[in-house]
Amino acid sequence: MKYNRRDFLKFACMAWVMQSCSLAPKRVLRPKNESLYFGYGTDPDAKGVREYGIKVMSPGKIQKTQLQNEIHSIAYSENHDLKAFMPKQGPVSYYQKSDGELMAFYPEAGNHFYGHGVFDEKRGVFYTTQSKINTSQYERHQRYDAGEIYVHSLKDFSIIDKFPTYGTNPHDLLIHHDELIVCNGGENSNVAYIDLNSRKLIKAFVTKDGNHISFGHLEIMDDENVIAATGSRRRDKPCLLYLVNKKTGLKRFAVPSGMEDLLFGQLLSVSCFEGHVYATCPGSDFLFAWKNSGEFVAGYPLPSASSLAISEKHQGILVGSGNHLLPLHVARIDGGELVVRKLDWGETMTGAHSLLI
Repeated sequence: MKYNRRDFLKFACMAWVMQSCSLAPKRVLRPKNESLYFGYGTDPDAKGVREYGIKVMSPGKIQKTQLQNEIHSIAYSENHDLKAFMPKQGPVSYYQKSDGELMAFYPEAGNHFYGHGVFDEKRGVFYTTQSKINTSQYERHQRYDAGEIYVHSLKDFSIIDKFPTYGTNPHDLLIHHDELIVCNGGENSNVAYIDLNSRKLIKAFVTKDGNHISFGHLEIMDDENVIAATGSRRRDKPCLLYLVNKKTGLKRFAVPSGMEDLLFGQLLSVSCFEGHVYATCPGSDFLFAWKNSGEFVAGYPLPSASSLAISEKHQGILVGSGNHLLPLHVARIDGGELVVRKLDWGETMTGAHSLLI
């Protein structure tokens, strides 16, 4: 078997990062009243025909629903008891009232949905990002498409309006202090703050780390800060994590010397828990953790690390994998060390993002 430079770096760094990791005792926690929602995509007969859908899992219970396309993320409104299931580059999304039937809704003609949506509780609408059907899934062309936010009615999720994202190729979005924050991942990638009353741009932040960086996913850290995870368009440049503050701008999180090759492709899911930031990197098969200050804590090797969800019952982060043979893991920082353990439940958690209710 031949190994490339990344493989040797990975083997060398694994010994270093594992010094900061701890395997927990073989004690299984069994949460109650927590259900994990996520999309899946499998090839059950190994014939090249993929099966798509969503799963709802809790210990001892798995509910599976087949859908037309793979689900990338799930949005939730507690006030309206609504969930929205969003595909990446998919022609149809689904919404669900309480535990009722899944209902389909569609993008603007000529578009696909592009992975994410967010409920605006104040205005009673739902926002989505979309992409052109005739553009490449891998950004070669769509990175130049002007971004728009599509506004959907909560009655039937039909499109009732749209407005610009002040960037290109928008992906993830969230609402913070009644402002919409959008990752515009295309050319001159930026994180844009948009006033939801006027729909005008407040401020957009562009990284100084090079035009290979593409902002992809967001998470709220605290009252003043959000976290932005990125992908890299260059194989020789790492994907990076940033703290974003509307007053002070971008702050790059630390990357230890010699670990650049382990930050490969993209940081997919990001989550904040008890003073630390967690991010998955499926390209290098790692889960990473930083302090909120940006100081690197540790990495943990996990094949196809993907979704993250905060679990109060487990007092940590539930980590899903794109490898359908792996169960859920739970991770947390304990005594300054990254503690990761397997759970005895969970299967086929191939979705990029998950929702725990």
